[in-house]
Amino acid sequence: MPNLLLLDAQGRWIRPGLPTDNCRKPRPEVPEAVRALRLTSVSEKVVREIVSAGVAASGCNQDRSDVMATETRDPRLLPRPGRVSLPSRVRLCVYRVPAQQQGTPQPAGTFEYGLLLPQKRRAAIERMLAALRPAEQCSVAAGRFAALQDATIIGDVVYIELDHCRRVLATPLHGPPILAQGDTALIELLRR
Repeated sequence: MPNLLLLDAQGRWIRPGLPTDNCRKPRPEVPEAVRALRLTSVSEKVVREIVSAGVAASGCNQDRSDVMATETRDPRLLPRPGRVSLPSRVRLCVYRVPAQQQGTPQPAGTFEYGLLLPQKRRAAIERMLAALRPAEQCSVAAGRFAALQDATIIGDVVYIELDHCRRVLATPLHGPPILAQGDTALIELLRR
């Protein structure tokens, strides 16, 4: 998703909402339309801060649905290994799920930290993702999760539970989801 911000002369900014589809994923034409914009600011007024400075700097979202928690409730999503690949530029976004939301039907995580992965670290993570085994049965809700996403365009997202079950869910735009088992070494690579 493009990191679109509106900035004034005093350095204040907002991030406008962008259209999404029924699954709350950005519509495919959004990045193209944003890249084609030629804007001239006439006037602006800051109403309130929508996202933190850390979110703005990282390019992540302030909040994110815990897709792992919601998707793994579907009994049709069986543990399925597969080759999980990453794009050339990957943004790592880490979220914390409040205790009162863990295990609920619509859990959401709040931004903790995010960054553009250095190439060596990205390659090490991709090697580990390529060798995952099927996920183990687990019903404990995660308190933290990571999202690995393309830093330049809309694409596949890989969700990783950072505690408890440590499962990995890859949600490709084309093809079935991959549900596999992460481990301590993979989780270590996702730490700041």
